[in-house]
Parts: sequence; structure tokens; C-alpha cells
Amino acid sequence: MNGYVKLFGSIIASTVWRESKAVKILWITMLVMKNEFDLVEASIPGLADMARLTVDETKEALKVLEAPDTYSRTQDYEGRRIEKVEGGWRILNGEKYRRMLDPEHQRQLTAKRVQRYRARKRGKTEDVTLAVTEVTQGNAPLRQAEAKTEAEAFSNTGARSPHHARAGSQKDPDAESVLDFLNKEANRMFRPVDDNLRLIRARLKEGVTVEQCKAVIKMKVKEWVTKSDMTQYLRPETLFNPTKFEGYLGQIGGNSDGKLQPTGIFAKL
Repeated sequence: MNGYVKLFGSIIASTVWRESKAVKILWITMLVMKNEFDLVEASIPGLADMARLTVDETKEALKVLEAPDTYSRTQDYEGRRIEKVEGGWRILNGEKYRRMLDPEHQRQLTAKRVQRYRARKRGKTEDVTLAVTEVTQGNAPLRQAEAKTEAEAFSNTGARSPHHARAGSQKDPDAESVLDFLNKEANRMFRPVDDNLRLIRARLKEGVTVEQCKAVIKMKVKEWVTKSDMTQYLRPETLFNPTKFEGYLGQIGGNSDGKLQPTGIFAKL
């Protein structure tokens, strides 16, 4: 299993609750199984085993979850809940549910970021590094909620960083340099607008360097560029999401001049 998923009471008011027992069981099973990219990696027999359903029941339930639902409250995908991808299925509205975190949990995440930022200023990051295991796919907020709470964290503590003066300005050479590097490495065309730059700025505010950002980009391009179901995540909102970036950064080692040096299987990037 990949962690836990927050199950909202509103599920019993959704149209999926009018479906058969097998559909309801399979839907909840897939929500629990999905990873940080909302992917459920399994075969049909494997999924049936996890849900304690027969293979035939699983196949029929998958058809229902993949089909349009006229009465669904969310019509972004015509009411479809999943889509078939290579190696499994993708939960189509996974990020929507992450947005619905309770305020108390968001305050806890904010407190952790403030603590981490203060520790960096003291040069004691080892005590409070936010591990990927602390924030699983089930409790990671959407990028809007992350950006909002992060901004509140710096505002409430009066924190300042070398990038503070630039962050609110129209031009941000460092963040734009990182975005330009992503465009070149991943063959993208992201424009230097606030939606594409704000998470990069936030990581720079935390003390991450431009070189570190570029090293993460290069590593993930190498890792995902040949995977059709992963190339869509070569984007700022995924690469620089605070709950994911720490994990990516942890895959790379450092050297004496402060620039990141990939190690192990990433040494030849």
C-alpha cells in the first residue's frame, strides 16, 4: 500500500453509492491504492485480489467507473472516475480530493514548513527535514492550498530570504531561468507567468538553489521522458510541489561547491 487516503463523508451522497456493492468496494480500494500521481498500478486479477472480488466482478465494476456518469457532481471528465493507462488506471479527480483537507491538517503542514525554514537559517536542517513518508498522497494538498499556506508561513513568521525582494516583483530571473531549463530539457512551452513560477519561487525562498532545481528537472526528465503515463508530470506544479520536491531532492547528492551532483543510478544524467 502507498499510505492512506482521506475518505470524505460526501462519498455516500455521490452517485457511485447507488452502484452495486462490487463497484463501491472497488472504488474505495482504488482510492487507497493510488500513488502520489493518482495512478493505481495493478492488473485486473491483482486488483480483484486487493478488493476481495472475483475477476468478473472487478471487470464489470471497472466498466462502470470508466463510463460517463450524467448525474455525477463532477463533470470534468463527463463524470468518469478512472481511465485506463499503461500499467493500470488513473484516478481522474485525485487532486480535487486532496484540496479538501481539513484546516487543522493544513495548519500542521504550515507549521512544519516554518520549522524547516527556521532550521535552514540556523544550519540545522537535519533535525526537521520533511520526509516524503510524512506526507502521503492521501494528505497532500493541491498546489493552490500548498502555495497559500506556504505564503502564510513566511508572512506570519516575518521570514525573509535572499529571494524575498524578487519574489513579489514582475521579473524573477532565477525562477524564470529554472522554468526555461525545464522547457528546454522536457521540450515544453511553459510561459513565465505566475501560475508557472510561484512554486519555483517558493522552493527558492526555502533556500534551494537554482542548480538544485535544474538537477531535479534533469533527473526527472531522464526518468519519465520514455514513460507515456508520466511525461504529463514534467510540469512546475508537480516537480516543485513542496510535498514532492523534497523527495526528488533526496534522490540527488551534493558536492563541496554547493551544486548538486547526481549519485548512484543518476550519476550519468
